[in-house]
Amino acid sequence: MRIGVALLGVSTIGVNAAALEVSVLSGRPDMVTDGNALIAIADQSRGPLRVQLNGKDVTGAFRPGSTPGLLLARLSGLRRGDNRLEASNGGQAVHLDLVNHPVTGPVFSGPHQQPFICQTDQAGLGKALDGACSAETRTRYYYRTKETVDPGQRRRARTGVPPGFKALDPAAPRPSDVRTTTTSAGRTVPFIVRVETGTINRAIYEIAFLHDPKGDPPDPWNAPSEWNGRLVYGFGGGCRSGYRQGLTRSALQNAAAVGKGYAVAVSSQNVFGNNCNDVISAETMMMVKEHFIESYGVPVPTIGVGGSGGSMQQHLIAQNYPGLLDAIIPGASYPDPTTLAPPVTDCSLLARAFENSSHEWSDQQRSAVSGYATWATCESWMRSYSPSLITPQS
Repeated sequence: MRIGVALLGVSTIGVNAAALEVSVLSGRPDMVTDGNALIAIADQSRGPLRVQLNGKDVTGAFRPGSTPGLLLARLSGLRRGDNRLEASNGGQAVHLDLVNHPVTGPVFSGPHQQPFICQTDQAGLGKALDGACSAETRTRYYYRTKETVDPGQRRRARTGVPPGFKALDPAAPRPSDVRTTTTSAGRTVPFIVRVETGTINRAIYEIAFLHDPKGDPPDPWNAPSEWNGRLVYGFGGGCRSGYRQGLTRSALQNAAAVGKGYAVAVSSQNVFGNNCNDVISAETMMMVKEHFIESYGVPVPTIGVGGSGGSMQQHLIAQNYPGLLDAIIPGASYPDPTTLAPPVTDCSLLARAFENSSHEWSDQQRSAVSGYATWATCESWMRSYSPSLITPQS
């Protein structure tokens, strides 16, 4: 048996005429979460295939995928901990061990941080259902209007539906002001977006992509025709310690990517301003991507975007957890929090010294002491990481 598994990423499987092959497409077999896994079987023998999960026959769950010779099944009901998947075709028998973890985590990040404040209510998901800040998953539709919106106005919208989008009732007549968009595949379609919001790993996530609600519901066998097969994963900036679930900007903020047919995913624990922990960030991204694959299919590729603290997450995940991100687009780039911490700390110490000094320090003098070309460099960092040290006269 040959099973190809990328580190913390999506398993890959090749169709080999001489072998019966089993693979987990949604992630590593030992890091399954929420009792679900998208399984692929390649069997060219045409023998009587039989598949069992923990001794229960699940053969009927497998259906042909888009790749010839490949059968897919979204298996659910995995028990906590160890599970055994067995497949045979009359001539061969193979097995795969699956380890299931709770959707609330942790998988590899270690014991949960406490206290931890839930913010599902603020995110519009209602009161948290448990101590892990869980909430019911909600799916809503929005459309891009024909009105002209200043891009700066959209960027300044911190939470909620950004300007230029309105809620769409799938059962109501189509509004007259629905804009059209042309995807990267050259298809012109209504700019209608399906937005899924829920909780994974104690974080609030959001997944958005073009989808006409009049079409078939999306799944791994029937991906939305408007989707170009690519996933953009957004990482938020800042770098603060957090004892809270946090909030994140809507995936609709990346209207340019959504309009081109990309799926966009974001999560509150992938915002370093909520929790500056790259291990939790990687774990959360892995779990959200796993859910995306189980729900809609395997994206090729997965692209990271984001600046400052968002760039740190991309660099660290790409380096330490290969297979999660296939490409990164970091902006305002920093390698990691450790590299950034010393200059920010130095700036904070200097700022306190200047403000408590009996001498009046000019910006030119502050720049000379700091060693930077301009004191504005320190002010910029402190505005992001130590706002209390920014004085009105600075």
